[in-house]
Amino acid sequence: SIRRQRQMCIRDRAYTFDYYNHNGIFRRKLYFPEREGKKRFISNVDDTIIQNWDLIPKQGVDCLFITSSKKDTGPFWRLNGPECNAVAPNTEAAFLPEEVFYRKIKTRNKRIVLWYDNDTTGIENAIKYSKMYGIEAYWNPVGAPKDPSDFVKEHGLREFNWLVQQKLNSNG
Repeated sequence: SIRRQRQMCIRDRAYTFDYYNHNGIFRRKLYFPEREGKKRFISNVDDTIIQNWDLIPKQGVDCLFITSSKKDTGPFWRLNGPECNAVAPNTEAAFLPEEVFYRKIKTRNKRIVLWYDNDTTGIENAIKYSKMYGIEAYWNPVGAPKDPSDFVKEHGLREFNWLVQQKLNSNG
């Protein structure tokens, strides 16, 4: 029935993250927020994708944040202070492609900071990639919302800006 079809469409509402055409295939990720578990994301992208890559200046910035997801790049773009931008790998378990990191990110940006989720996976990967690539790593305080966007949603951008500045000033 039409009513049942409408209910299914509402239940399966999706957002799309469109990337680019590569080898004749348009790369995109579909996000289904109402679904539970592993079926929330469907994509044809791989670990070569760098989310928000097209938004960062080619000459680099004062501080480039690498977050765990595209939605978590937003709060960093809105920070007060030094010119900040943010990118994210395709997944938190992955990192940016090494060639791109060493040729275009490490050489162009004054400061590179990992800011992953404050859950076990996020903290472990932040520490691992920090050691591998010689960059700083931070996360929201344990007990606070796990990622930057959830922190801003609960506490506001001003409080997140204060948190980031405290972390950066303590090590920079």
